[in-house]
Amino acid sequence: MYFCSMKSYEAPFERISLTRLVDSITANHMMLSFTDTCGLFLCHRGQAELHINNQRVHIQAGDAFVYLPTMYVHIVGHSDDIEGTIYKSTLSFVLPLVETNFHIHNIIELTERPYVSLTALQMDHLDQLIAVLDSQMALLDSLPRNGEVGTILQREISLLGEAVIQEVLFCYFSNRNFTPAVQDNKDHITHAFMAALLEHYKQERQVTDYADRLCITPRYLSAVVKERTGRTAQQWIIDFVINSIKQSLLYTQKSIKEIALEYNFPTQSFFGKYFKLYTNMSPKEFRRQTRLE
Repeated sequence: MYFCSMKSYEAPFERISLTRLVDSITANHMMLSFTDTCGLFLCHRGQAELHINNQRVHIQAGDAFVYLPTMYVHIVGHSDDIEGTIYKSTLSFVLPLVETNFHIHNIIELTERPYVSLTALQMDHLDQLIAVLDSQMALLDSLPRNGEVGTILQREISLLGEAVIQEVLFCYFSNRNFTPAVQDNKDHITHAFMAALLEHYKQERQVTDYADRLCITPRYLSAVVKERTGRTAQQWIIDFVINSIKQSLLYTQKSIKEIALEYNFPTQSFFGKYFKLYTNMSPKEFRRQTRLE
């Protein structure tokens, strides 16, 4: 297992072998989740059945999926020989890589269908990148952490990690219908809204909160987002909040009160009313009924 915790330079990702996480995943009720982070999982061997945002997904060797802060990945089952690698990073590191290369419609597809099967050639290319990354990380372990050479190598490792993420994104969009990244000001506004929503959805549930961040009016923000995505800004906010709350209710042992506090509701009662407004069930009813299905 590699953790890139560096004294003179902090790498913006962690590379973790899935086999090292099996015990902790099992103890966590087969949940693979990292609070307020995002990243990708590559399956090198074996297979697994996952629930990702209420979708049942079969993962096998050569598959990859991207997870976002709104996701809980429930591992329903896996083969004994399951082997994979997780790249865990911050939203602030990953989003610019996506935003500068892909149209907003492709980013929306990534949030709704976060998995892809790689071709043998794509997987081979990715394995070569990862092999170089592993080699340089092993070399770093043998060097003093405060020397000039170590600092240069740390920067190289960061860039290699970025290259791995870029390669996976390239494979993902290459294997789907790709919309060229020709963007205008309305696309940039929508990008900025989606980025802010991913970062702040647990604290902010009003369109005015996001409009203020972008220095535009709530009406204009909603109109632009609706034009570009087919949904209003408020619908996106509700979808993110409710979907994430559902995952917390289903796949964590947190109490209703703890979840209400996590999502910045003033009281547990207000939290219950908000959730019931959009699901027709109280949080307690949803947790009990859905877990029994």
